[in-house]
Amino acid sequence: MNNKNLYFFETKTDNYYLFNSYQQRISKLPLSLYRNLLSNNFSSELLFGNQKSFYERISDVTIPNTIVKTVSPYVNVTLANSNICNLNCSYCHRNKQHQEEINIDKLEEIIDYVINIFSPNSKGYVIDYDLQGEPLRDPQNLKKFEYLKMKYESILSAKNKWIFFSFITNGTFISKEIAKKIKDLGICKQTVSIDGPEYIHDSFRKYSNGKGSHKDVIRGIRELQQNNIRVHASCVLTAKFPCLSEILNYFLSIKIDTVHFQLVRSPAPYCFDDKTLNILLEDIKTIYERLFIDISNNDFSLLNLLKDSLIFSPIKNLLLNNKYISRCNWNQKIIIDTKGDIYPCLGLIGNLNYCYGNIRDKPLSDLKFGFQNTVDQNTTCKECWARYLCGGHCKLISINEFNNMEKVSAIECKFRKELIKYSLVLFTKLMEIDLLDRIILPLCKDDLCDIINK
Repeated sequence: MNNKNLYFFETKTDNYYLFNSYQQRISKLPLSLYRNLLSNNFSSELLFGNQKSFYERISDVTIPNTIVKTVSPYVNVTLANSNICNLNCSYCHRNKQHQEEINIDKLEEIIDYVINIFSPNSKGYVIDYDLQGEPLRDPQNLKKFEYLKMKYESILSAKNKWIFFSFITNGTFISKEIAKKIKDLGICKQTVSIDGPEYIHDSFRKYSNGKGSHKDVIRGIRELQQNNIRVHASCVLTAKFPCLSEILNYFLSIKIDTVHFQLVRSPAPYCFDDKTLNILLEDIKTIYERLFIDISNNDFSLLNLLKDSLIFSPIKNLLLNNKYISRCNWNQKIIIDTKGDIYPCLGLIGNLNYCYGNIRDKPLSDLKFGFQNTVDQNTTCKECWARYLCGGHCKLISINEFNNMEKVSAIECKFRKELIKYSLVLFTKLMEIDLLDRIILPLCKDDLCDIINK
């Protein structure tokens, strides 16, 4: 049978399932019904009695799941505080020719704009500080960070609102003194860019003189850990090293707390093609199989490492009854560069076709900012059974590859859909042995709670 909302699969325990994306529900099927539904000659008229009523209930697409995640309870803002960095990573998208940095007055002007004009009714604000350059290269950046944090926490707490500041670092400047200052700022979990073992990391994350940065990053991570600061790894996967299992084992060996990863994006070198993606997906399949074995044996180290990653995201969405109708909070998240220009994505800075305007413009361009592209509006995504667990295509990838926001990358689509397939199998296998509620559900906190607890 052909239905864009339904996906059929089985587990190695010879159990058969139907996933209804419209209901966001997995239903176990009798073998006879499973075979009937997969038959090219299937018709519901061939079913009788309990089997027919059961089929009508589990395949119903007239009453959608009522819990739909469309709007975040907070606004997410990235401040491109600086594009100055001590590394020359081969896949970095920042403008390396024109180096700029915002002074403290401009930073205050931007944050005032966010909380007073852009989103005055939000209950909370997540401020990603300096995601283009390296914030720790200049000690003054930490002082600015501390000043802004204290000022706006005081202002917003008086209004019964909250604000959360974070930044990402390449780790090379983290000394004993810097780690202590980070701890004193109340940061208990720090994101560090690291791509895996030395031979992988140093292939891409190099200094301007060509020297690899891995040894310095590891030294910085150890300084953080010695100050009881947990480390979240930000990892880029490339076709040169499609070996996520090895990378994860390395992260476990150096006691990384959690990790998120993404495929390298065009036009960077070593982007994935169909052949190299298949190698990566086979490797990721073994990670899911290992997760099931580890969890069954009460070993949660790999599960905890991956709980904030793409591998765990579909399982979290199923348990929390979330539907994602768009990717990465497009049009709820904004990027503000050193000039005060506003963009929907960090990778689009400088592309005036996607600039919403400037913080001094009142109002912003309704035409540009009002753009919506949900999974049910995109020609390709709306026909996909995995759309509400995926959230749709990455618009930056589409712009970079095709100069067309609507066109979906076949590589990205295949990657995310296969991870969702693996996730459904792991979900049901854990459900079969009653481990979902006891082990997995406690990890599936709402994103807002995760942010506040950090």
